[in-house]
Amino acid sequence: MSKIQFSNFHDYFDNFHPHSLYYSWQGVGKTTFAGRTGLRTILLDCGDAGVVTLRKTDTKKLKIVRIKSTPQYLEVMDEINRQSSSIDLLVVDTLTGLQSMAIAEVRGRGGELNQRKWGMIGSKIIECISETRSFPHDIIYLAQERRRTRDEGQGDITYIAPSLTPGVREYLSSSVDWVGRLFIEDHKRKLTFILSDEIEDKDRSTLFPKVLNLPPMVGQVNPAYLAIRKRIVEAIHG
Repeated sequence: MSKIQFSNFHDYFDNFHPHSLYYSWQGVGKTTFAGRTGLRTILLDCGDAGVVTLRKTDTKKLKIVRIKSTPQYLEVMDEINRQSSSIDLLVVDTLTGLQSMAIAEVRGRGGELNQRKWGMIGSKIIECISETRSFPHDIIYLAQERRRTRDEGQGDITYIAPSLTPGVREYLSSSVDWVGRLFIEDHKRKLTFILSDEIEDKDRSTLFPKVLNLPPMVGQVNPAYLAIRKRIVEAIHG
């Protein structure tokens, strides 16, 4: 019988790379936030057209791949995982766009989307996320925001969450440790990680206050993600 080997925390989290999700309304700046970190980045453009904001970004640091179907997504991820040593950050922009592709693939030439078909759609997206999780460095998933209404017994409440099916959101939540909502308030871009009755967010290690004010861009580099990443990695290693 082999002897059981226990890992200490330092070894377990050695070379830790955050996997996170950020979501917002269209136009708040998700793509700029994730695409202009200054890291060697591959961005998977899933058809939301947000990448137009990156057109002047240094192409030595940022490579964009246009995704046209979920099967192509899986093929691209297979290649990315083989080349992962030359990539620091993988950005999926956006999962909502990828979900729209899956809906079109399942619906085909028409017809109603019944429960079975929604299950097929969810399975396609979950397979894509599962393949993405194999990437050994930083991952940022982006998603559009959606306001949902739910019955809390004493009245409906408006709930803000990523615009994804419940099954995909549940699987994605188990795949990341930080979920942040980007928003604009008082003409400033802000970010929250703290779960509330109205907002779906996640901060596994409770590292952040309720709201972060995001710093302005410096040249073509947005320093916000690097500052957040530094705080996460230092806390994990500490």
